[in-house]
Amino acid sequence: MPDSLKCYVCGKAIQSRKDLVVTNRAFTRFLTFHEDCYKKALKAGTLLGRPANTTVSDIALAIILLTALVFYLFTRKTLLLLVLVASPIYRFIVWWRFERQLKS
Repeated sequence: MPDSLKCYVCGKAIQSRKDLVVTNRAFTRFLTFHEDCYKKALKAGTLLGRPANTTVSDIALAIILLTALVFYLFTRKTLLLLVLVASPIYRFIVWWRFERQLKS
């Protein structure tokens, strides 16, 4: 078990992919949590960021990508091309660094 997959709140090892919540701070530092610890910290009002590895975030990513693709096809703006390239790379980084190391 890698040392980097410890809960930010309780410090215990995260054993399962289902129990893992990954957030970030300003796209520079990833934080890992147990699902229960994340919920408790969220209720306590601690600013933790949005989870990057949930079903809701995957659906939001798909919507963002489709919207950016449609707008890019009509406008050819470089910023939209950046969104189309950067968003899947960000999600892949989360999977590569954290999720792939854990069992389902």
